Formats: sequence, C-alpha cells, structure tokens
Amino acid sequence: MTFRYKFSIILAVLGFMVMVLSLGGGLQKSPSPEKILQTLESGEYKLSADELAASIVDEDSSMQIIDLRNQDLYGLSSLPGAINVPFHDILTEANAAWFSDNSTRKILYASDSSLPELAFVLLSQKNFQNLYVLQGGMTAWNSLIMHSEFTGKQISPRENALFEKRFKARRLYNQWNAMPDSLKASFFADKKKKDKELVGGC
Repeated sequence: MTFRYKFSIILAVLGFMVMVLSLGGGLQKSPSPEKILQTLESGEYKLSADELAASIVDEDSSMQIIDLRNQDLYGLSSLPGAINVPFHDILTEANAAWFSDNSTRKILYASDSSLPELAFVLLSQKNFQNLYVLQGGMTAWNSLIMHSEFTGKQISPRENALFEKRFKARRLYNQWNAMPDSLKASFFADKKKKDKELVGGC
C-alpha cells in the first residue's frame, strides 16, 4: 500500500511535467497512471545485464539501446550499439523518432536504474511503448559482465554458457569503446560480414 501511494504521487508529479514538456499532438491517449503503476509493480519492464548481454551478442536487431547519461559520460564508454539521448532531452521533438517505433524494444540505461525509471514513466505517459530499463544500469553491467569470474571447482553446462555469453559481451564492449565515433555506426554490420566469411559464407 505504501509503495502504491508513493508511486501515485510520483506519477501525479510526472504527469504534470509531461503536460509542461509536451511534444504536442500526434500520439494516442496516454495510459492511465494506474496502468503505468501496475507495470512498475510487476517489474516486467526490467531487463537484467545478462539478458541485455545475450541480446547484444546475438545482434538482436529488434532493440535500440539508449544511453540517458550526459554526453561526456557517454563519450567515455557506452554499451555496444547504444545511442546517446540525455535524460533532459528525451521529450524533445528531435528525439521523438527514437521512441516512436513501437515494434522496436527501447532499452534505457544510465549509471543506475533511477534515471531510466523516471524516463520510463515520462515516456509511458506520452504513450511510447515497448520500453525497458537495464536493471542496475552500468553499475550492474560492470559487475556482472565486465568483472565476473568463476571461482568454483567445477562448472556446470549452464554456468559455462552464461560465462561464455558474458565473455563475448565483454569483448564486444571493449571493441566498441576502442573505436572512433565515426566507425561505430557500421560496427555490427562489419562484424556480421566478417563472421559470415569465417564460416564460409559469401
């Protein structure tokens, strides 16, 4: 009950902010605060670092990763394939296209989960759909993907598959952040072509 009460207040405040920062017409009627609250309580919008790593390794073309941090932090390092839409710019008309394709999963992330969750509510109020939040943000990514190690004596097939996926995601992350910005747009297309050549494709 306390949880619902707190989030009801947050939704009311954010609803007012959306009215002030409104993009104008063109979108359908916003979902009710109760519906957004139900989604928040269910946690269905959260994506773990391992789930995102698997999608990155599999080169999932049905998702767009969106970094909500400022440009300086994004420039230092970002997740493979991520674009930078700073939080304070998410409701600008110039960035509406990144969120308006409802067939694409939009994965929102920042240093932790707090900013993406606020962005999730604001964007949901504008009726943007298929929104997800990287649970724990870059902190969780660094802990689980970049610095995880197996310390047991025997590894199970499931654990082995998990660590292999994390290793591949870690390698992609390092490759991505070693490249100049001018080459990042073609990174996955080039990688796919090279992988195909290695297995004898044309």
